[in-house]
Amino acid sequence: MKQVLILSCTLLLLISCSNRIDYYHGYIFSSKENKPLKELRIEEDDNLKTTSYTDEKGYFKIPETNGFGGNLIIYDKNNSILDTIWTVYSSRGEKLNYRFINGRKDTLFITLPNNN
Repeated sequence: MKQVLILSCTLLLLISCSNRIDYYHGYIFSSKENKPLKELRIEEDDNLKTTSYTDEKGYFKIPETNGFGGNLIIYDKNNSILDTIWTVYSSRGEKLNYRFINGRKDTLFITLPNNN
């Protein structure tokens, strides 16, 4: 019985480790104009050396370096922080939810300050 429990725990651990997060990606749009925002800088808060920029479609893709998710910081052209995205979160301690991770096609709508 003890061996079955140990084997089950080991199998569960191996399965859960296969969900490694390799990258973040998605789209960022203006909430007022509903248009893609280009040339915004995106950084992972755990590794500020890993950077991506949104293209003309508002799309970005950035590698995830630690394998378990972090937050994304969005900067405008003046290096001001526009928003922060929590990529892994839970609701009242229930199951984990993900944004902008490994194939999810997420879109963020943000309001730009008047000077942009």
